[in-house]
Amino acid sequence: MLQRMRFLVRTAVLGLAAVLLVSCRTGTGKPAADRLEPRVVHQISGAALSNLSYILTDPLVRSRLVENDQNFSIKLRNGNGILLPGDNNFENVTLMADRTVYGDVTEDGQEDAVTMLKISGATGEPVLEIAVVSDAGGKAVQVGSFSLGRAELNRLWVSDGKIHVNFFQRLKGDPGPRNTEITLAIAKTGSGELKHERKP
Repeated sequence: MLQRMRFLVRTAVLGLAAVLLVSCRTGTGKPAADRLEPRVVHQISGAALSNLSYILTDPLVRSRLVENDQNFSIKLRNGNGILLPGDNNFENVTLMADRTVYGDVTEDGQEDAVTMLKISGATGEPVLEIAVVSDAGGKAVQVGSFSLGRAELNRLWVSDGKIHVNFFQRLKGDPGPRNTEITLAIAKTGSGELKHERKP
């Protein structure tokens, strides 16, 4: 009887060990950790985008900067910056890092970052600006921009070297926000301006 109990215990232990061994392996016999997808490393890091100087193009924002003798650039630190810090009607500029997409939109064979800046404060509803950033000798440099005006971003993506953006915008006379989708391309003039390729 004692011998049979020892046999049963030994069988149970061996069975449990086999289950544990199989559960931590894949069908090819490799450890489960090997199944993890490799992390994508972009040439332009999120840290670089979060600590970059950006040129702002929105007409409403620029008019306020002109009134206060300020230039049109803002230096972000950890993804945030303040326009007109000495004014009670200051503006917050925030990098929408989670909406950044990547692709070659400058047609130079290298990956560019396409990100979004949100400007909020005295202007009322947030103003959104698209910024295109390229790698220039290991340094992140803004090479394009486009203002969506007062808008709410729905989706931003890159396809076939073009920037596509879907957003909601309330235009004058509209009873509610209008869903708009546009396609943008870098201007060939070298001005860094983004031009409509397909208008809404």
